[in-house]
Amino acid sequence: MIDGEVGWSGGFAISDEWAGDGRHPGQVTWYAGRRHYEELLAGGVRIYEYRPTMVHAKSIAVDRAFCVVGTINFDNRSMSLNDEVALLVQAEGPAQAIHDRFLEDLELADELDLDAFRRRGAGERLIENAAVVFSRLI
Repeated sequence: MIDGEVGWSGGFAISDEWAGDGRHPGQVTWYAGRRHYEELLAGGVRIYEYRPTMVHAKSIAVDRAFCVVGTINFDNRSMSLNDEVALLVQAEGPAQAIHDRFLEDLELADELDLDAFRRRGAGERLIENAAVVFSRLI
């Protein structure tokens, strides 16, 4: 959800608030993604981890004026191998609904703290770094 200042990471625009999957130990892609959290948190991005389960929806609301909902991931597999779909809607009603749902989901999420995240153990860091290598294979 883009709602504020936008920054850049790896060539992709990121918002100042992002909600991701909650803790899913053993999921390679989860650990691989967390490898970048420290840099994002240090850059002022607010990251929330959703507690109840994984959120698989890909949705974006921009200025409550338009939204994108779809299945596409921004990775090589989705762009070149998978059949993916995304719907862009330029209308305040649907965009507001996506925005409101995001805020509801934040009620069930924990915001990560940079200092606490930096204190995670060496084992966590090792798994995150190894997961980056293996995530490219799946």
